[in-house]
Formats: sequence, C-alpha cells, structure tokens
Amino acid sequence: GSEMCIRDSFDEEVKVELGQPTKESGESALKALDKAMTDFRSQLYDVLVACPVSLSNMTANEVGYTYNGLKEYAETCIGDGAKGMKIMVNESLRIALATSGLAIKDVPANITEENILNKIRTLNTCLKRDFRLSNPRIGVLALNPKADGVEEKEILLPAIKKAEEEGITAYGPYAAEDYFGKNACDAFDCTLAMYDDQANIPFTTTCLLYTSPSPRDRG
Repeated sequence: GSEMCIRDSFDEEVKVELGQPTKESGESALKALDKAMTDFRSQLYDVLVACPVSLSNMTANEVGYTYNGLKEYAETCIGDGAKGMKIMVNESLRIALATSGLAIKDVPANITEENILNKIRTLNTCLKRDFRLSNPRIGVLALNPKADGVEEKEILLPAIKKAEEEGITAYGPYAAEDYFGKNACDAFDCTLAMYDDQANIPFTTTCLLYTSPSPRDRG
C-alpha cells in the first residue's frame, strides 16, 4: 500500500498570486524543498514529486539558490556522491541524459567510458525499479552525427559492451538521425542521449504530435 500526507514547511502566512513569482514565494519554495530533502534523508518517504518551480526568484541574489536545477540541488542535499539522472517521459518516449546543462564545447570531455557505463547502470536500475520493467532495452545514441568518430569507437562501444557483460540489455551507439528518423527508438524502452538538444528536440516534437489538434479539430 501507499500513503500520502501533507507537511507544513513554514509557519508564516505567505501571500501568493498565481503566475506571479516573488521573493517571498521563492523563499517559501526553497523552505519546502529543504524540508523535503531533510525528510528524505530521514527515510520518511520514498518518492518526491516536485511541482514546477520558478528558478528566476530562487537565484543567489534573491534567496541563495545557486543550483542549475532540482537534480543538482537534490544531489548536493543527499551527498555521499549520489548522482541523479534526468529522464524525460511522454506517451511515446523515455529519454535519459548522459550529460545535462553543459555547453556543447564541454560535452565531449564529459563523455567518458566510466561516465557512460555508470549512466547505463543507473538507467537500467531505474527502469527496473521505478518503471517495473523486468529486462529493459536501452538504446544508446552516438555523440557524432554518423556514429563513426573516436568517441563511438573508443568510449561508447566499449562502455556498451561492458554493460552487456553485466547482463544489461544495451545497444548502440546509434546515429540520432537514423534512430529517431527511422523509428528505431520504438524497439527500446529508453534512450540514453549524449546531451540536451539531442534529447530535447525529439522529445518536444513527439509531445507536440500528441497535443496539437488535428486539421479536423481546428475546424
């Protein structure tokens, strides 16, 4: 079974106007996040679902929030070297990121065999535990457009082979154009992309396909 309870994170009354971020609302959101992470470390709950947060009023100049996003914040709060993983999910795709929030010029340096292998391991565990998939199939994208660069041969392919030796069902590296353009992604339970745009563009596109009205609906 499961339980849900509501816990207050601060006592004072805060005036909140919908759609209007303020310093006070940023302070309240940060207090709620701090309380949530404290309770998580105390093992009072298993899953944290965060509502959309306006980072514009939670910056260092306002209330001292200095992280790029909630993932980095949670990693710092949990400590012990724990690393989170960004996974985007919609009706047709699951896409995880090997790197997140980096400038394009900094991406290659973060594509190492150790990093990719650890990402595949983490993703495999997450798919089994959180998505209840007994033998998840993971498709790994290439860093370079034609999947024939040094990174593919010396980093990605060895990492994938080591994952396979550990019993993880991972394949690739695939050129993103062929992987998404020829619907090869349909054969996999989740995709490991190398950087933000490689994941965000196909993910957003499929979201629009599901949410855009058809010509008939438009009248």
